[in-house]
Amino acid sequence: MDLARVAGAELPRGDYRRLLAAKLCGAATLQAASDPEILACVDDDRRRLVLVRDAAIKLGEMKPKPVAVAPPLLPAYAP
Repeated sequence: MDLARVAGAELPRGDYRRLLAAKLCGAATLQAASDPEILACVDDDRRRLVLVRDAAIKLGEMKPKPVAVAPPLLPAYAP
């Protein structure tokens, strides 16, 4: 979950599991979610709501990691 890279251990595992079950994982979905939707996932804790909102903003500002392309296993065939 990308949110965990930003929020880290500030959120307990149960919160991450509930956010994932509610499909609130990415920056866009978290930013679009209502406060009651997020609060339902974080035991109605307003401090953790603010933490999730801040993390979603930071996550949205992060550049995606480049995907490494593996080189071919065999050299190109040359007749």
